[in-house]
Amino acid sequence: MCSSSRSSSSSTRSSSNSSSSSSSSSSSSSSSGSCSSRSSCRRLVVVVVVEVEVVVEVVVVEVVVVVVVVVVVVVVVVVVVVVVVVVVVVVVVVVVVVVVVVVVVVEVVVVVEVVVVVEEVVVVVVVVVLVVVLVVVVVVEVVVVEVVVVVVVVVEEVEVLVVVVVVVVEVVVVVVVVVVVVVVVVVVVVVVVVVVVVVVVVVVVVVVEEVEVLVVVVVVVVVVAVVVVVVVVVLVVVVILVVVVVVVVVVVVVVVVVVVVVVVVVVVVVGVVVVVVVVVVVVVVVVVVVVVVVVVVVVVVVVAAEVVVVVVLVLLLVEVVVVVILVEVVVVVVVVVVLVVVVVVVVVVVVVVVVVVVCRSDACYQTTRASPSWLNSYASELYYRNNQRLPVDYFTFYHGTRLVFYIQRRETTVGYYPDIKTVV
Repeated sequence: MCSSSRSSSSSTRSSSNSSSSSSSSSSSSSSSGSCSSRSSCRRLVVVVVVEVEVVVEVVVVEVVVVVVVVVVVVVVVVVVVVVVVVVVVVVVVVVVVVVVVVVVVVEVVVVVEVVVVVEEVVVVVVVVVLVVVLVVVVVVEVVVVEVVVVVVVVVEEVEVLVVVVVVVVEVVVVVVVVVVVVVVVVVVVVVVVVVVVVVVVVVVVVVVEEVEVLVVVVVVVVVVAVVVVVVVVVLVVVVILVVVVVVVVVVVVVVVVVVVVVVVVVVVVVGVVVVVVVVVVVVVVVVVVVVVVVVVVVVVVVVAAEVVVVVVLVLLLVEVVVVVILVEVVVVVVVVVVLVVVVVVVVVVVVVVVVVVVCRSDACYQTTRASPSWLNSYASELYYRNNQRLPVDYFTFYHGTRLVFYIQRRETTVGYYPDIKTVV
C-alpha cells in the first residue's frame, strides 16, 4: 500500500492534473516522506479509526446527558406534584377537624345552657307552688282554729259537736295536705321527665346535626311545657275546689248545728264563715295569678332560649361554611400557581433540551469546502496505491464546537475504500 516512490508519484500526479503540478510535487514529497513504510500508513489509519471511535463515544455521552436531564426534570415535577397534593390534603383535613371540633363544642355549650335554664325554671315553679300551698294550708288551719275557738267559747254545751267538727276539720286538712303533696310530686316528676326528654332529644339532634329536627324538638318542648302548665293549673284548681267544698261542707255543718243550738252562735259562726270564705277566695285569686305569671314566665324563657339556640347554630353554620369556602379557594389558587410554575419550568427545560439536541444533530452542521495544504498531503499519503493516486473528495463541517473533516474517495478500478472521519 505504501511502496510508491517519489518519482513515480510525481509523474502520476503531473499526468493526472497538469494545472496543479507544483502543489502536487510538494504533496508528493511530503507523502513519500510520511508514508515511506507500511507500518507508518497503518499507524495513520489506526489514529483515524481511534479518532472516529472517540467521536462516537462523545455522541453517546451527549445522549446519556440528555436522558439524565429529562429524567431529573420528570422526577422533580413528580415530587413537586406529590408535595402539593399532600399539603392540600393536610390543609383540608386540618380545616375539617377544626370545624367539627368548634361545632361540637358550641353545640355542647348551648345544650348545657338550655338544660341549666330549664332546671332553674323548674326549681322556681316548684318553690312558688310549695309556698302557695303552705300559705293556703296555714290560712285554712288558722281560720278553722279560730272558728273552733269561737264555737267552744260561745257554745260550751255542744262540746261533743265541737270535737266532731275539729276531727272533721283535721281530716279535711290532712286530705288537703296529702292532695297538695301529691300534686307537687306529680308536677316535679313531670318536669323532670320533660327535662330528661329535652336533654336526650337535644343530644340526639347534636349528633345528627339536623336543624329541621331541632325545630321540631323546639315545638315539641313548647307543647309539652304548655301541657304541663295546663295540668298544673287544673290540679291547683281541683285542689282549691276540693278545699272550698270541704270548707263549705264544714261551715254548713257548723252553721246548722249552731242554728239549732243558739241563734247567737249561729250569728257568730256565720260571721266567721264569711271571713273564712273571703280569705280563701283571696288566697285562691293570689294563687291563680301567681301560677299564671309563673307559667307565662316559663313559656317566655323556654321560647327565648330555644330561639337563641337556633340563632347561634345558624350563625355558627354560616361561619363554618364561609371559612371552608375561603380555605378551599386559597388551596385551589396555590395549587394552580404551583402547577403553572411547574409547567413553565418543564416547558423551558424541554425547549432547552430540544434546542441543544437539534443543534447537536446534522441539522446544525455548517458545511464548508476547505482545502488546507496539510489535508492535501494527508489525502495523498493515505490514498496512494500502485503508483496511482485515487480521486478524493473532502469537505469540512462543524459538529457543535468541533471541526470535522470528512474524506471520501471516488470509485476506481481498485475498488471502494471505507470513508474516514477525523476530528480536529
